[in-house]
Amino acid sequence: MERDGLLRSRAEQSCAGGKSGAHGTGPGRPTRDGRFLVAGYSCRVDFRPAAADKRRQFMRVDEGTYENGVFKFIRILNGDETDNGLNLRAEPIVLRVSLGVY
Repeated sequence: MERDGLLRSRAEQSCAGGKSGAHGTGPGRPTRDGRFLVAGYSCRVDFRPAAADKRRQFMRVDEGTYENGVFKFIRILNGDETDNGLNLRAEPIVLRVSLGVY
């Protein structure tokens, strides 16, 4: 999925230990405010700039839930949780992702 032609997202269907059967939802979905929503479990999701000479940076990744169509914030993921992409755990998770490109 692209946002302003700058980013592409992808879900890597891999599990810890090389086990098969991951269940990610796939690419992040762009929101009206320029962020992405990622939901799923047991997969790795990352974003790549559309231009090969650019890099992405996670500016902020919020973990939360949706209640009555409203995102309910739980916590901000630490940098060590996002430096190599987003590794979704075994239990379902919803992330709101703000990205930068440089």
